Amino acid sequence: MTSEVQTKRSGFNFKAFFFSATYYAGNGRFKKGLLLAILGFIPITMIFTGIYAGKKANKDLESDSPFNWKMAILMFIIHASILNITLSTIKAYKAL
Repeated sequence: MTSEVQTKRSGFNFKAFFFSATYYAGNGRFKKGLLLAILGFIPITMIFTGIYAGKKANKDLESDSPFNWKMAILMFIIHASILNITLSTIKAYKAL
């Protein structure tokens, strides 16, 4: 008889700290990843989103689910688009 035991990761999650939005999206939490992507571009909350993701990722995400690269890549594209729009807006504003 085989007993499956779910193991929870503990401690600070550095992958979630550095790649919060894509890490959450790849682990099945796309909406939370999108929220972290948006909050990550507000200068005052940028570091706090990484710290939050690093601390909470091990509790929020299931350790036995496979990583979904399609969702992670989609979130990366969305994140890059937000960055591009933000930088274009700043450049246009400075040109005025």
